[in-house]
Order: sequence, then structure tokens, then C-alpha cells
Amino acid sequence: GSPILRSDEVMKNEQFLDREYFTLVEHPQQGAIKLTGDPFRFSTVDKMPLRPAPLLGEHTEQILTEMIGIDTTQVMSLRERGIV
Repeated sequence: GSPILRSDEVMKNEQFLDREYFTLVEHPQQGAIKLTGDPFRFSTVDKMPLRPAPLLGEHTEQILTEMIGIDTTQVMSLRERGIV
């Protein structure tokens, strides 16, 4: 077995640090934040780049135009009326 670690202990744990489990990522509003990486590593698979979660509304226009099919003029109208 192994000990159950508190979150503050995990952040200082030698094994997690040696395996580069945590990655510093630049967030546009928060600055540098530490994110957890993949719990498993395989020699044949490249490490995936991490990025912070999107900001609220960051992809609204893309979703409305590309996925729902609303044209840009309609999106601008929705913005002007405070709907999006």
C-alpha cells in the first residue's frame, strides 16, 4: 500500500515532482498557474501540452457560427442586445 496524501503533500511529493506531473501554464487572467498532467506516461506517446480552461465566453462566437450556423451579423446583433 501507499499513504493517502493531502493535496498540499501531493504538490511537494518527490515522485510527482521527479515525473514532472505538474506543469506551470500561463493563464491570461491568473498569471502562472500549476496544472496536473497525465497520471500515466508511455515512452511511445508524446506528452500532451497543457493549457488553462477557456475564459467565459471565449469560444461563443466560434460555437454560434461554426456549430450552430448563425452568421456573423446575427452574432453581432445578439451581442448588441446583451444576449451573448
